[in-house]
Amino acid sequence: MTSDKRYDLSVISLLILALAVRLCFLFYGKSLEDQIWSDMREYTVKADMIINGEWNAMHFFQSIGYSFVIIFFKKNFEHWGKALAYFQGIISFLTVWPIFRTATEAFGKKVGLITLLLVALNLPWIVFINLALPETIFTFLMALLAWFSYRIVYSEGPTTKYAVGWALSFLLAFWLKGTHVFLMPLFLLGLFAIKRWKAIPNMVTISAIFIIGVCLHGVLTYNTIGKFQLSSSTGGLNFIEGKCPIKNNHDSVGYSFLSPVYFQMGLFQEKKWGQPFSNSSYFMKEGFKCIKKDPLVLLQSFEAIPFLFMGNTLWPINQMSYSALARLYEQIFAVLLITGLALFLVSETNDPDRLRGLVVWGLPVLSVFLCVYVFKSEMRYRIPFDVWFIPIAVAGWIKKGPVFTGPRILENVYVSADSNICSVQTNVAWNELDVRVKEHVTSKRDT
Repeated sequence: MTSDKRYDLSVISLLILALAVRLCFLFYGKSLEDQIWSDMREYTVKADMIINGEWNAMHFFQSIGYSFVIIFFKKNFEHWGKALAYFQGIISFLTVWPIFRTATEAFGKKVGLITLLLVALNLPWIVFINLALPETIFTFLMALLAWFSYRIVYSEGPTTKYAVGWALSFLLAFWLKGTHVFLMPLFLLGLFAIKRWKAIPNMVTISAIFIIGVCLHGVLTYNTIGKFQLSSSTGGLNFIEGKCPIKNNHDSVGYSFLSPVYFQMGLFQEKKWGQPFSNSSYFMKEGFKCIKKDPLVLLQSFEAIPFLFMGNTLWPINQMSYSALARLYEQIFAVLLITGLALFLVSETNDPDRLRGLVVWGLPVLSVFLCVYVFKSEMRYRIPFDVWFIPIAVAGWIKKGPVFTGPRILENVYVSADSNICSVQTNVAWNELDVRVKEHVTSKRDT
């Protein structure tokens, strides 16, 4: 069997593995409808209210997009939860392909195969299939963003279709969650830094599609709650959670929020506000007041970046019966990711094409770091960005990791040994020649 056939067989086997573990989890895991609580309940209750024609400002507190997804399945399937879980299982399986293709084209077949193995078995992505949460669809859209980003940056020919795909992927993801909010401005700046004025058509295309999308969101909010709102209003609460000392917050209409990371840190002190959480501008102002009162919080907020990997457990998996095993997985995975990222950073310092690599791989990482620094953090925010973290970490281990230095050491030994053998053979030959010359001279002199 040729190496190409072995490679193709490996890819097919890993894709089958990815599909098999997702099907097993769908068939034997706890059903989606049996896990409607906390955020899952918020999304489903909101969907029921919209179906009944009831609208209020809190519908747009979290991103509205996932409730529309639930509405579709509730209206078209008797067992809507099972249908939604199957749909998310398919989406989760489809997610592995663009990640694999992007990693392979960027870093080679070895990195691509190992990346495919890791994303095929990535525990959080599998568990989220059976939960009424937007992470599965959001992660798929992040995978498309990674692929479109690579195409836009590295293609020499026309890239308008990739720019359209990038913009639509970003916009749909924006209707689901907002943790990637800083990625678009960073990507457009990076694209201009690489291609200068040639990047303008793509920048205009991406910006125009996004503006149209958020304006449609504004029209929806204006027609339903009488307020033109371009995005969800959760940013204000997230801002005070990250910048104010009180973490257990209650609003004027009965809603309360305590982020999992602060719950695990034991920060239970409560405060009741005189405004609803949907009044995002009010809470943004309160957050700035906290910064003015204690400017050191701007330094303290850097702790949010490590919280993406450690210092807390992944909600809601930490509420499952297998939470202990999941925790062990998280710890091992965090070490692999953090070490791989460091090794990748070292390996890229001398790369002459590192600017393009920074735009494709570095800016998404920077965007989520910036998001959790400005607002708040928890491990769940990182999970969709494993689309970028996993290939980067694998590439770092392959390029600089000590695990892979063994063959290089042996190769050096073989080269050294060959050189020594050649040196010994040369010395022996010179010695033999020297002896023969001396014998010849002696015999002549005797004669």
